Amino acid sequence: GDLDTPEPVSVLAHLVKEEPKPTGLEIAILHIEEDNGGDLDTYPTNAFAKVGVHLGINGSDLPRLARDFQREYKSLRSLFKAEDYCMLDHTEEGADLYRENWRPLITRIRDATTCLLLVCPDNSTAWADRRRVVLNLTADENHAVGIYKEELTFINLLFTQHSKAPSSWAYRKWIFGRLIDQFSKPHGVIDTEHQWTELFERIKEEVRVCISVAEHFPKNYYSWTHRNFVSRLAYQTWSTNVLNAGTGASNSGSHLLFNFLEDEVNRIEPWLMNHVSDHSAAHYGAEVLGLLLTFGLRDDGYTGDTSLPAQEWGLSLIGNILASSRTAFEHFQFHEVIWIWRRLCGCLFLKIIDGKLRQGAVTKVSSSYSRAAAQEFTKNEVIDLTENFNKQLELSKSCFTEDEKRLARKHSAAYSLWIFRQIVLCQCKDVIGDLSEAQGHVHKLISAMHDDETIVHNIRVYLPALTKSL
Repeated sequence: GDLDTPEPVSVLAHLVKEEPKPTGLEIAILHIEEDNGGDLDTYPTNAFAKVGVHLGINGSDLPRLARDFQREYKSLRSLFKAEDYCMLDHTEEGADLYRENWRPLITRIRDATTCLLLVCPDNSTAWADRRRVVLNLTADENHAVGIYKEELTFINLLFTQHSKAPSSWAYRKWIFGRLIDQFSKPHGVIDTEHQWTELFERIKEEVRVCISVAEHFPKNYYSWTHRNFVSRLAYQTWSTNVLNAGTGASNSGSHLLFNFLEDEVNRIEPWLMNHVSDHSAAHYGAEVLGLLLTFGLRDDGYTGDTSLPAQEWGLSLIGNILASSRTAFEHFQFHEVIWIWRRLCGCLFLKIIDGKLRQGAVTKVSSSYSRAAAQEFTKNEVIDLTENFNKQLELSKSCFTEDEKRLARKHSAAYSLWIFRQIVLCQCKDVIGDLSEAQGHVHKLISAMHDDETIVHNIRVYLPALTKSL
């Protein structure tokens, strides 16, 4: 505390904390009226501008700001680390008193990292020190939730300018995980409906942040992987609660988890229709669909209001998704992502048939419903899909270019051949039934595409050998 906080840090830290707190950050060339025309005289005041909830940083001053922020951070870092380690030598009561005495230093390094990370968002050392700051500030459990929410708000601001910085997403995972842990304290379980409702409101808010980032910064891999982390954390929190407190204690959370996962699955297809090149969205959709199926197929799981047995519910769910996704072909037949989404759904369908999604003892499906569903799946995905698809292409000649039609045929044929291979490899042969018609269709398809460059070489090589083994 002998040194004063440098002016650039104090100005920006004040703007970040000042009400209304900023929710949008932009680094750009700011045109600010200068009273005296002096560059040095107006720095750092004119390096920033705040209008309502919008915060701007002057791009022309960025190199100088980065140097000043880095200098302040480095001057505090050695002091902070030394004091942080000293606290380990104290009793819990002594550490609290020691921590209180060094609160000004903790506040200063938090402000310094705030400023530095807003302009250099992938400084992993600064993020590590910010973790130490948070651990100190949350030593008092009464303040923990408030601190975690403040950190999430800060990262929300940072994401409006820097949405693809890996270290910032890693830090957000750490903060969000600790915030969710607070819901099960102090007894290690979540045992009231109010707690479950509040937990899922927080989870939904996190998903809304992911959606906003992915919408404003397309094809954002980090946004989708974080959203996957959030969905899995929701499931793991429920599952851990069952383990610690028994099924009854988590009954109130079951329908909230089911509704959350179901809503996430239902969002995927509309998203793909509007973002037809977003591979991350298709893969996230498969992850959360697999999570929903795993949850529903548990002995203590939940499948909503349906009266169907769990495995029939799962097969029906995927069948409906595959049926509805066919409408996407009318406009996006030549986009690979639509076909990848079908592949992933088809794989999950066959895993249910093989009993691979059920936790505990593997139980294969053998009911008449499942046999009918499996045979309908083979007919729809191998036999009918390519034939109906080619007819549709012919009827809509004027809508597509030759390149688009070539890509559409490639994806269609590759999908049918690939899904046939998965069916052949399926272990539950009695449910799958006779594949002779599908095999004939595959041979016909291979023959028709023999000289067509749109079918990749390895598909033509491995499928003939595979069908001979049937």
